[in-house]
Amino acid sequence: MKAVLFYYDGFAQFEIALALLKLDVLEWHHIALEMKPYTSLEGQTFLVQGTLETINPNTIELMVIPGGDSLPLFHVEALKTFIEACLSSGGIVAGICGGSELLAGFGFLDGLRCTGGATGISSDDPLAKYYSASKYEDQPIFIDDYKAGIIITAQGQSYEAFANKLVEVINERTTHRRTPSKSV
Repeated sequence: MKAVLFYYDGFAQFEIALALLKLDVLEWHHIALEMKPYTSLEGQTFLVQGTLETINPNTIELMVIPGGDSLPLFHVEALKTFIEACLSSGGIVAGICGGSELLAGFGFLDGLRCTGGATGISSDDPLAKYYSASKYEDQPIFIDDYKAGIIITAQGQSYEAFANKLVEVINERTTHRRTPSKSV
């Protein structure tokens, strides 16, 4: 199964580390907008293997977008187009914390049940406006269908549940079972 992890400066490595460990059997591709080193929130530096242009999004079965300050990415049309192609071809796009916020900022969560933020999104949060067309709930994690694909959103504090849910969904996918939309 082909999977991508999307890097950006300031991403929260701790939120996705357990998922990467539990899903080490996947064919991971580490991508970003540019070929350069990326520094995590924790101060570690990571090198990517490619950019959005080096991967065919229609071949991606799982895309993980970690948390962090994703606001500078909200207007990157190439990233939005890449995510749309992943979902339209039946892929899973999973965002945790700032990754969920990015999905909301791009409008992918409009009409869907979702969550996001480190510990949720309050009505006075500046990012709450991006969730206004969604069915936001203050829950740790949600799964909902989007076109042919699946969107998973999680709060940053729920990184263990996020990892476990990704494993569950990938296992269901590889045994050709599909669960209906539900909250967890």
